[in-house]
Amino acid sequence: MTDADTPRTTGLVDAPEDDSYRLAAIPLSPERFTTWRERLAQWRALRNAPLHPEEPRIRAARLAERRARQRIRLHHATQYGHIFSNRRIPRDSSAAGLGRYEADLIAVTARRVVLLEVKNWSGQLHVAGDAWVQVQRHGTEVHHPNLLAHNREKLRALHRHLAERGVHIAPQCFHQGVVFVNPRLDIDPEIEGHPAVLQLDGLGELLGDGTSLGRRVAARVAQWLANAETSAALAQHLLQVIPPADVKAAAEVIGALRTWDRLTLRGGRELLGDIVWLRVTGKQVPAQALKLGGAADLQWRRGLIGGVQWVVMNQRPGSMTGDLFWDQHLVPGRRVWLDTEDCVCFHEPGRSKPGIIALNHVERIQVG
Repeated sequence: MTDADTPRTTGLVDAPEDDSYRLAAIPLSPERFTTWRERLAQWRALRNAPLHPEEPRIRAARLAERRARQRIRLHHATQYGHIFSNRRIPRDSSAAGLGRYEADLIAVTARRVVLLEVKNWSGQLHVAGDAWVQVQRHGTEVHHPNLLAHNREKLRALHRHLAERGVHIAPQCFHQGVVFVNPRLDIDPEIEGHPAVLQLDGLGELLGDGTSLGRRVAARVAQWLANAETSAALAQHLLQVIPPADVKAAAEVIGALRTWDRLTLRGGRELLGDIVWLRVTGKQVPAQALKLGGAADLQWRRGLIGGVQWVVMNQRPGSMTGDLFWDQHLVPGRRVWLDTEDCVCFHEPGRSKPGIIALNHVERIQVG
């Protein structure tokens, strides 16, 4: 039995998904000085808050992506490459309202820029018109877009974004791949026969042949001795590599692309999306005040000792430590206190509008 086939409960009736971390409205700011009985009731609710484990299929998908990333890192160990996960590429930099594509993995090597879609699908996969249809092991049909065509649009957007940032890499250096990591997927020959569709073992071939240190040094020498146009031509046509300066510049531009913000719930489930604002100790902080790439761990007084500190001594019920705010380095110990009514306005992909997530169900915040 695979993770995807694992039953959600051990009984005859499935339990509904627990989304108690979602709030129907923004809670009122708490009164700082409450009675010990009120604090005791709050502590009991916090102590008995449910765990939110990750769904098996999502956990399997993340594991598949991690395996692909590890395989690429092995290839890159001697190939002077860079790898980026879950970068969001603007569809059109001049029109932010058009949204962004998400790339599972982007690899920048000395020879290629490769965009990868990693799937852990099982069952059967066949073509139906312009779409791909997956028939899962229990018979359910899931309709997907043609990933090859969809990735081609992502690749065009990436090429356009790099050019707009002054990084001009030849179009023939851009490649895509759809990586199926689950051996229990029966793939239609029309899909499987495409050179960009591969298993995990085929990643090295897609990423391109190795690049020797001598060839890389020669490209750098050409870069020093000739102007940019000439050195680029020498690197591409004579040495068959991307100029090292362009590899570095491409890595910097792609590295600066946003990823999703992440909330890790108690129990391990991850929510992906965009933070709109964060309320800490009753004070609302806009997303712009959060540090890009910043992270913080949330600790709540769920134990007995913490309960005594909270209920009897009237200390704060929780705290947040890390490097989440631009000015958090000015806070002693980088500790920010929390109240049980603190929350985050969070817009998840696929939802029409942002929702309110209770911070007392959250154990970690990561800004993309």
